[in-house]
Amino acid sequence: MAKSGVTLSLLWNEYCEAYRLSNEVPFMYTQFCKYYRDYANVTKATMHINRKPGEQLEVDWAGQTSPIVDRNTSDIINAYIFVAVLSSSQYAYVEAFTSPNQECWITAHINAYKFFGGVTRILIPDNLKTGV
Repeated sequence: MAKSGVTLSLLWNEYCEAYRLSNEVPFMYTQFCKYYRDYANVTKATMHINRKPGEQLEVDWAGQTSPIVDRNTSDIINAYIFVAVLSSSQYAYVEAFTSPNQECWITAHINAYKFFGGVTRILIPDNLKTGV
């Protein structure tokens, strides 16, 4: 299922077609899924992706907001956490912002590049509004 567009439903349909051509009765979808899940748990297939050091930077706003204390007012506010990670080394830069808007997004990148001491050839944003 590593190929794009391949789903468990598609695999089951292909499996059913092959069994019917050989005049055999295929498993129902739920049973097929159970056997596939068992197989996947046993094989635990993984793949290492080779990346060149300093070539790629992965960026995104981290999941949920985090409460932080405003230094000036002592109020607790929700902060949006920007994360930038060099793909090869997993070396990370993290910064909190009061908003996930375009201005903060650009500022976060500038600060991350300063932190890393340069820019990468490839920038990999996740699927987010401010990164598009």
